[in-house]
Amino acid sequence: MTAPTPALGRGTMLRVMDVLSYCPLRVAALPWQPRPGSHALTVVCKATFELGPGESPLAITQEDPAQADVHWNDDPRRSLRVASDLVPFKRRAEVLVLGHAFAPTAAPVTSVVARIAVGAIDKAIEVHADRAFTMDGRIVVGEPFLKAPLVWERAAGGANNPSGIAPNAPPDARGFRPVPSLVPRGFTVRTPADSVPAMGFGPLAPVWYPRASLLGRHASTWDPWTWNTRPLFEDFDGAYFNAAPMDQQLTEFRGDETIMLEHLHSSHPRLTTKLAKVQPKVAVMRESGEAQEIRLRADTLCIDTDRALATLVWRGVVLLEKPDEAGTVMVTMVGPEASADIESTLTAAPTTAKIANAPARPALPFMPAAGPPDPAIFEMGGHETSRLEQDEEVGTGTIGPWTKNPAPVLPFQSAAAPPIVPPPASVAVDPVPFDELPPTTQKSLKVAVDRPLEAPRPAVIAPPAMIGPLAKPAMPEAPAKAPPPEAEQANELKAEEEPKKPAPPPAAEELPADLTIEKTAAIAAEIAEGRSERVKILEAHGLKEGAWKANELRWNKALEEEPQKGKSVLRGAYDGAYVAQVEKLRGPIAVGEYARISVALERGGAKEALDALKIQQPALMPIVRVWAKRVAKDMKLGEEARKAVREARRA
Repeated sequence: MTAPTPALGRGTMLRVMDVLSYCPLRVAALPWQPRPGSHALTVVCKATFELGPGESPLAITQEDPAQADVHWNDDPRRSLRVASDLVPFKRRAEVLVLGHAFAPTAAPVTSVVARIAVGAIDKAIEVHADRAFTMDGRIVVGEPFLKAPLVWERAAGGANNPSGIAPNAPPDARGFRPVPSLVPRGFTVRTPADSVPAMGFGPLAPVWYPRASLLGRHASTWDPWTWNTRPLFEDFDGAYFNAAPMDQQLTEFRGDETIMLEHLHSSHPRLTTKLAKVQPKVAVMRESGEAQEIRLRADTLCIDTDRALATLVWRGVVLLEKPDEAGTVMVTMVGPEASADIESTLTAAPTTAKIANAPARPALPFMPAAGPPDPAIFEMGGHETSRLEQDEEVGTGTIGPWTKNPAPVLPFQSAAAPPIVPPPASVAVDPVPFDELPPTTQKSLKVAVDRPLEAPRPAVIAPPAMIGPLAKPAMPEAPAKAPPPEAEQANELKAEEEPKKPAPPPAAEELPADLTIEKTAAIAAEIAEGRSERVKILEAHGLKEGAWKANELRWNKALEEEPQKGKSVLRGAYDGAYVAQVEKLRGPIAVGEYARISVALERGGAKEALDALKIQQPALMPIVRVWAKRVAKDMKLGEEARKAVREARRA
């Protein structure tokens, strides 16, 4: 339930915030330093979708954020197989495609056009079977394929793609000169000396020229393993953290973009879809008692064609008062797989974020992590056509004999770095100051619960629309002339009065009760616990049903609107009073009971745990939020809670 205390940099152990997910989405976190004297924690939320026509739903199995860059065959000279999700921010949103291009039918082909269109992005690559020039200048073609790997090793090499097929490469022992298999649509290679653009859908390694050149004069001192332990330099270009080629970047994701894939799905030659509407929400409970909602931005869409999955990553930044500031970051979700009422969401499995830092020799940025299963090796089929031998090595397809391995080091290793090749003509992107890059956090407010909060006055807060009888006026409008006596007697506001008595003021139960939010929460908890009949509970507090409903609706509306203002004062007060009433009725919730609830929530068994503890289901999220505050503010209690959770997991 709680994240392990990570090592920040090399050797410095710091207590950091716990990051918890109370929804299917997976989370991670990254501490870093935007400027000298300032510290931040980037929270990463990742959703996985099953690609299909129309709408792509959330996948049953959710992918964890990638903790590090992973190269093919773990060889840093190869292209990236997986790009790390743990970067502090991305200047622009981006789209990545991993895996294979597919033949449109069961019949093998020698070429196909793979295309992706998302928002303003529309990119196509002509994917060929392996090809080579012979000594006499003819092109021979390898076996037709059912699927072809979309790796940078099969594209044209050069400064922008050091893993690719070198231009005008020398012939091999058989006299073959390799021809790039990934080229722009309609592009014809006529001679081995032709300049071919490097084409690919996958991520660019951070040491490749398009990204490394953005470090400018700092390239020689940039350490990809410990950069987060020191402030970013003033002229840092935030575009460095974008891994996609420039033509796969856009300003932002709205969330409702249509995704069109051609020959990038094994079952659908042309797939048009949208991702199911999902929106994670992040709140941080600080040790000081402050509560804060963090604004998230969706910035990375990744299509895995081999597994027919799409992942979408959101990022938000928590500004820290000190590097070891304690607290709890809580992730919830709204969308088709989330309950409309988070209080009744019992099946969401919370996950613990891994807070990344620097072990001894990780891949970029900090922690080694296994990538997804290897994409299937390039499948060849059909008849023989000047057959070219295949390389058995995963990730290289059939190009191994012709691929010139680049120099083993680029800017960051101890060996001398090769000189940076002047860049080819490309669209320039001006650096943007850091404070324009990450999403900003909203202003936080200290939760003050020493005294009851004043309830909004009934006279100035109208009931929400569409709430049935409560939306009607408390009394009928005055008629143009006096109604007959029988109409007066039929009026339900006067039904219990003597016919000849003057009309009394509106009955109290038909006006919103002027209750504090603490009182409202306590009554709601008492009703939910069911120790007495609802009507008797209301009578004991001097309330009738109409007054209670109007008051409850009024406060519910205030609680719904509060996060939009970047506040959580009302929510904190409500939760505290609700849990206090539950504990008054059933006794204090012990740390072991909290651990039992937490572990049950991880395993999807919260309902059973609450039943066993004689706690009603609506108390679940108030208990979780209240305890998150408690363990964040009390270091000793936090350690006890973590120990109890570990023991509960072993039970």
